[in-house]
Amino acid sequence: MTTTAREMERTYESRLQEQLQAMRAEFDERLNKNRRDIDETYKNKLNEANEARQQMNLAKEEAARLRLRIHEMEKVGGGYESRIEGLNKKIADLESQLRFVRDDCDVRINQRDKRVAELQEEIDRLLNEYQDLFDLKVQLDTELKAYQNLLEGEESRLNISQQSSGGSPAASPSAGSRFSLSYTDSGHRRPIKRKRFNASDDSLYYRNTAKSYKTTSNSDCDIEIEEHDTDGKFIKLVNKGEETISIGQWAIKSIANDKETVYKFHSRQTMKPGDTITVWSADSGEKHTPPSQLVMKNQQWPAGDRVKTSLVDADGNEMATRESTAELQYGQFVSDDGQDPDQRCAVM
Repeated sequence: MTTTAREMERTYESRLQEQLQAMRAEFDERLNKNRRDIDETYKNKLNEANEARQQMNLAKEEAARLRLRIHEMEKVGGGYESRIEGLNKKIADLESQLRFVRDDCDVRINQRDKRVAELQEEIDRLLNEYQDLFDLKVQLDTELKAYQNLLEGEESRLNISQQSSGGSPAASPSAGSRFSLSYTDSGHRRPIKRKRFNASDDSLYYRNTAKSYKTTSNSDCDIEIEEHDTDGKFIKLVNKGEETISIGQWAIKSIANDKETVYKFHSRQTMKPGDTITVWSADSGEKHTPPSQLVMKNQQWPAGDRVKTSLVDADGNEMATRESTAELQYGQFVSDDGQDPDQRCAVM
């Protein structure tokens, strides 16, 4: 029995050893596996930590570079801001100088325009005085010639020898070359032939015959017809207002001796304050220099003893008119019938 017990004990111990070895082997295997897993996990975590550290280092370096770049940009921006501020100050100074120069130019231009207007008025006054003096001289020369002719006729009739006076006697003008001066309301004058009248066998004529033009004008706007030449050379417009006026598609109509001439402005024609526009006949010989000097291509303004000029807008409304009517004025009346000189010469 003891032997059996011992065999059973050896068998039990053998099985126990096998189970222990199996358990030990399984435990070792599991331990090794866990160790490998832990090692692998550690390595992975370590790698991840290293990568994270590298990325952090890169981020730190990038942040440092960005901070440096920001600092540089802030420094450059500060320089630009100071430069911009300086430029703004310079712009303000230039604008102030420009305003001063503009105001000074406006004052100078106004002074120049005023001076030009004063000089123009002085020139017009001197021209009018000169014209009046010249007309008076011509009138006096004509009267002196007339009296000289009367004296020569009386001397011839009475057989009185001519005595030399302070100046040489003037030659007697022929009937076909007798001229006097006509004038318009604006002061322009021109010579015309004197009319000769035959009353009977005696020769009667007017020594001084003058043609003057009575002119009336009207305007419903700031543009006026300042002048129209009664010989049909030109018509002049002026803007006496303070605003620019568009006269596109407007027209000038002039009528004289049943003849009408129409000139139409182009669509973009304007007149600024103080502007003048002179429209010349095609045969005037003037040069076409728009916008102030315009020459018609194939038309002439009509001429006559009664000239009416109208300025009409694009709708046909009459905006301004000017009308000139000729009037004859007679001066010295002379008879060639041998009467007494005092009776043969009279002023009408």
